[in-house]
Amino acid sequence: MPAGSFTCEVRIRARPERLAALLGDLRTLAELHPLIERVDEAPPPRPGVRRFWITDRLHLGPFRPRIRYRADVLAVSDAGLHVEAYQRPATYVTNHTTLTPEGELTRLHEAITIRAPRLILGYALRQAEAAHREMLARLKDLVERAPA
Repeated sequence: MPAGSFTCEVRIRARPERLAALLGDLRTLAELHPLIERVDEAPPPRPGVRRFWITDRLHLGPFRPRIRYRADVLAVSDAGLHVEAYQRPATYVTNHTTLTPEGELTRLHEAITIRAPRLILGYALRQAEAAHREMLARLKDLVERAPA
């Protein structure tokens, strides 16, 4: 299956553990991610894994279809997190986020890989990259505005 990837990075005035807690609970994304309309937590498939069902509203010209997909938070620590999402048709997304302290700031670096059918891969990459850049800007604004 064809794959593509992109990275996003932002520096936020917050401790890594605060960012890990926010990002490790995908319900937080409902207010940060521009495509996400709803996030529901599901029973964990096994110890140490959090499972969520996410509903996105996509931008497809004049059409605004909804998709619902599963996302599993496989690992969360002060150093970062690993999330995998399984969408239709045959689309698999991995997100490796690292959190690196830099004085009073934390460098948040996302590395995202999408495997999808050739026909939709370019669209999926463009939508995801734009959405994640906006999400990180909103996260920075949210965290830096709010008291620790």
